[in-house]
Amino acid sequence: MKAKLIILFIFFGLSYASIGGITGNSYQYGTNARSISLSNALTANYNNGYNPLTNPALLGLVKKTEFGFSYFNLSLDRYIQSFSIVIPSPPIASIGISSHTLGTKNIPGMTSGNVSTGFYDAWEGYIMLSFGLNLGDFLSGINFKILKNEISSNSANGIGLDFGLLFTHLSNVKFGIMFENLYSKYSWDIKNGDDNISYDEDFPLIVKLGLESVFLKNCLILYQLDFLPDYDEILNKTGLELTLSNMKYRLGLNDKNNQLNYSIGFGTNIFKTKNDLNISLDYALDMGLVDEGTSHLFTFIFKK
Repeated sequence: MKAKLIILFIFFGLSYASIGGITGNSYQYGTNARSISLSNALTANYNNGYNPLTNPALLGLVKKTEFGFSYFNLSLDRYIQSFSIVIPSPPIASIGISSHTLGTKNIPGMTSGNVSTGFYDAWEGYIMLSFGLNLGDFLSGINFKILKNEISSNSANGIGLDFGLLFTHLSNVKFGIMFENLYSKYSWDIKNGDDNISYDEDFPLIVKLGLESVFLKNCLILYQLDFLPDYDEILNKTGLELTLSNMKYRLGLNDKNNQLNYSIGFGTNIFKTKNDLNISLDYALDMGLVDEGTSHLFTFIFKK
């Protein structure tokens, strides 16, 4: 019975996903409002406060300490919370510590005989340590993750590894590549009556190719292609960020589920302390993919 409940919960988690039916797809929803408003097309773009969770190679561009925090209270009792802090280690390195957690509350459980078993919670997430190096026009970075997944009373542990590169030789153009899930898996321990079932779930490799171009100084154009070699699937993403005065207006487009989807948002600096701590706010509007409802997403960025 519990094994069937677990299958139900795993499929419920697909409401987060950009590419459905794949282990770890929930993590592709996005970690911060700016990224989501630009369709998560930021592999080649500096992302204040969230560079480790975007592409670890971006850490090589960090000059001052950055901190980002998000808590998304989504429709259908879903939530996402994340934080990231990056500390530069001159002259060429930076270190980042991050966490990313997402979950769903009040999931109705049913037996194979269609009898209610109550309500359950499910969540998954990771803690991550990141390193980045700046070697001039060539930057590299790596993420080490400790993974956790809990569905009702069943749980899985795991580890993950990502690797990223960034090329900055041209003044107005950057190229980024990230190999997400070079090695990532969940090791499950499921209680099924008097028996314990143990098995591994491998995450598929995702190759992310990104391009950043600056046009007329105030217009940022982004393109990213996500490729899953194991499934021969491709996801195209584009983003546009226009800076006017103290506001940044954002639009993202993608072809999730073989249809054109859009996202919008904005960002602005909201406060600067006497000791030069800059506090900024990012906002994104999530319209939903399968009529799950609209969600308003906010992220706060702190930068010295």
